Amino acid sequence: MHLSTVNFIAVGMAGILSGLVRAPLTSIFLIAEVTGGYVLFVPLMLVSAVSFFISRFLEPYSIYTKRLAQKGKLMSEDKDVNTLNILKLKDIVETDFITLNIADDISALVAAFKESHRNIFPVLDKDNNLKGLVQLEKAKKYLFKPELFQEIKIVDIMDKEVITVNINDSMISVMELFESLNYFNLIVLDGNRYVGIISRSNIIMHYRSIIKKTSNLF
Repeated sequence: MHLSTVNFIAVGMAGILSGLVRAPLTSIFLIAEVTGGYVLFVPLMLVSAVSFFISRFLEPYSIYTKRLAQKGKLMSEDKDVNTLNILKLKDIVETDFITLNIADDISALVAAFKESHRNIFPVLDKDNNLKGLVQLEKAKKYLFKPELFQEIKIVDIMDKEVITVNINDSMISVMELFESLNYFNLIVLDGNRYVGIISRSNIIMHYRSIIKKTSNLF
């Protein structure tokens, strides 16, 4: 039985193109047109379809869209995803939180409490590296005991294990973290250096603002 090498090459070309570009119809008609192999339509369709579904199962993005997806710039049919892709963490991070130094004692927390309208206080070292977080709810029992102000250090009452995000993280990954942890605030770092805090409410506010602006265009 004679097998045509040329036919196998044509069908293989369609399979590779379909898997890489995720365009099976384009692959079928392009290869058929280039090779003049219209008699191969059935094998072209079978190979292109199999290649398309296998490649999509193993890798959700095509060779052209993968890098955009990694950068969070890929538009999809999901309006929520597209809107979150527009938002950049560095543009909405809040920097008006009062910070504490890891060497401070409770008196520094009392002073910060008087000046701040927030209930969390990042704890930093002299190089602005994050060392922990003081939550007012857990520390307020010390605020009314002046005799302890000089004895208890910030390092003794802060949370040392703190969930953080990176300034370059996509807003989609940040929102997924908010949802999974059910947190209202997350600390934003650049490496290990403190940048600010991102709140769920602030993201929602900017999200609604973008939705309102884009809806006015139609």
